[in-house]
Amino acid sequence: MKPNTNLRLTALSVWCALAVCPTAVLAANPRPHEEHGTIKSVDATAHTLVITDLKNHAEHKFQWNDQTKFSASGKTAMATDLKAGERVRLTYSQSGELPTIERARIMPAKPDKTAKS
Repeated sequence: MKPNTNLRLTALSVWCALAVCPTAVLAANPRPHEEHGTIKSVDATAHTLVITDLKNHAEHKFQWNDQTKFSASGKTAMATDLKAGERVRLTYSQSGELPTIERARIMPAKPDKTAKS
């Protein structure tokens, strides 16, 4: 083989590797999903949470683990702060049987507009 051919093959190999790398990185680290809604129930023993989403009022079940980060009013919170009726915004990844919560931002429940003073 001529030296010029080796250079072309090397350049082609490098170009192919660079073209495939972003695809491999995206496949290995899928973007997290988001969901927000109202907490319907919390099972602290099983580390699961059921929320009713705001879009179509469907129920979705999630799990959390030791890496899940919780916050409320911009401050660090704990899983024990999750209460039925509160609003929550979740960032989660689809892994395993249930989606796993990466971050849960807890917001106070909206006041009941039908209640009279």
